[in-house]
Amino acid sequence: MRWTVGSIPETSHLIYKYAAENCPENIWLRYKKEVGMEKVTGFIKKEAVLCIAILLALLSAWVVPPDRGYAAYIDFRTLAILFCLMSVMAGLQNIGIFRWIARGLLDRVKSPRGLILVLMLLCFFSSMLITNDVALLTFVPFTFTVLGLLGGEQRRRLVLPLVAMQTIAANLGSMLTPIGNPQNLYLYGKAGMPMGDFLLLMLPYALVSLALLGNGFSQIYDIKSTGDGGYVVAGSAQGDCDINA
Repeated sequence: MRWTVGSIPETSHLIYKYAAENCPENIWLRYKKEVGMEKVTGFIKKEAVLCIAILLALLSAWVVPPDRGYAAYIDFRTLAILFCLMSVMAGLQNIGIFRWIARGLLDRVKSPRGLILVLMLLCFFSSMLITNDVALLTFVPFTFTVLGLLGGEQRRRLVLPLVAMQTIAANLGSMLTPIGNPQNLYLYGKAGMPMGDFLLLMLPYALVSLALLGNGFSQIYDIKSTGDGGYVVAGSAQGDCDINA
């Protein structure tokens, strides 16, 4: 290639620009920037609820500027009770007491319909005593383990409707007692009513919820015997599937 006087400055500028953009230091800076953005984006996607909560908290602080009165908004009594409750539940969960109870109940089940009903009602009744969150964190993984024994196709067809019913059951059952969920605990503390009055107030709603839950169960899981030692689940959200006894 033959160089001309006019082309040398332009060529030198291009070479300098290429070297500046591709030197190890700049490549490392660009890499850190890209990786940093990926981490931030990944954190936002993974912790969407937390990020939205922080955003709303900042928005509320802009609407109502922070002052000394903010400390009075915190209900330390409710937080302390909730902390103690979650600590006790975490200890019982770590020693496996809830799984031991669940296995004891499942040992008495003689049919797939009973198996699914027990897994659902475990979340409904346990959420009254151990909170809805702990009930789901304990029994949903246990459900995956139990349904995994049925095989891949049967597990795939049953797991989504069952986990959905367990989630609904845990939230409905937790409304009965003050320790069923943090909202009840807060309202119970603010109302100042006796425990018995609170239970009587919420009992009709809990019974209606249980009846509706049973109706939903019968609609989703129409389990019938096939006559050859197996069962068929008809009418579920995932279609029909066979279960071997």
